[in-house]
Amino acid sequence: MNINSVENRIISQPVMKTSAKEGPSDSFQKTDNQGKLDADLMKDLQKTLSGAKVSEDGTKLERLERPMTEDEKVRFHEYFPVLDVDKAVVTDEATDRYNCIAWSGGITDQWVWPPSMYPNLTEDKAFDKFYSSRGFKRAEKGELVRWSNDQGITHGSISGPDHGPRWESKCGGEARIQHGFDELQGEIYGKPDTFYTKVSDPISVMPNRLKELSGDIKLGIKAKALHVDPQVKKKFDGLYASWQQFRKNPKVTMSANPADYCKTESFTEITKMGGSVIPLLMEKMSRGDIFCLQAVGAIAKSGRGPEKELKLSGKELADSEQNKAYNALMKYYNN
Repeated sequence: MNINSVENRIISQPVMKTSAKEGPSDSFQKTDNQGKLDADLMKDLQKTLSGAKVSEDGTKLERLERPMTEDEKVRFHEYFPVLDVDKAVVTDEATDRYNCIAWSGGITDQWVWPPSMYPNLTEDKAFDKFYSSRGFKRAEKGELVRWSNDQGITHGSISGPDHGPRWESKCGGEARIQHGFDELQGEIYGKPDTFYTKVSDPISVMPNRLKELSGDIKLGIKAKALHVDPQVKKKFDGLYASWQQFRKNPKVTMSANPADYCKTESFTEITKMGGSVIPLLMEKMSRGDIFCLQAVGAIAKSGRGPEKELKLSGKELADSEQNKAYNALMKYYNN
């Protein structure tokens, strides 16, 4: 998991004013024109985004600003029919390094999902706890908005001086974009439901800095995978390839919830193989596939794997998906 550790501090931002009749509007919208991004808006956006930012650890943060490609326009409009794709601006390329919840909390090097961090809390309280750790509290109106659909909480968007003239969202493993306040409404994210506002700096680094495996440990994990029965490996490789293909579906890649990346028959079949595929899953995870942690967890809970050896403590669970994967890998390596 060779990921550069970068954290983007979000400064305190003005509260969004809304009209009870019209509903929430774009706090930093510079024009009423709903057509293509105009010259004044683009100029203001570039001025906002082009300046170098420096994180708490001194890392220089670069920001991208470009129009959507034709392929992105087709893909995003299919799943977000209200989105004005001609006006949307891409501010970071697609990556599974971090997701929307991390980004709305000022994190750019880790993938976080509060319900899996705090499994003893309700989904609603888990998000409150995470955002509180990042210096946000619930408010009637604010610069951070949480989204939900009929299946639960789905997404987070952020606005303010560090985010360009409109709202900004990291769409799961897809690109990060500037958009109108409610332009992502639809089946995937549902609609905005809860506002938060910044009241302080983050209480702590998220909640731990990114942990990385050494080269020797990666080699040790790979060596364990080489001892798996060839027939087991052949079956696993086929199922894993099918699972990977499922995860390329844009409807899946735009999700922030790790569980959504596993809702396919190939994933279920992998977990049915039990402890025999744990070394193979661990080897994939050591190379950066954080979603393999979902399979390892499912096998352990079913009693078909080393549940006791791989069980994470409450403190270890209250972390990013990358760091949880690291902790599970270290437990596996040391056994």
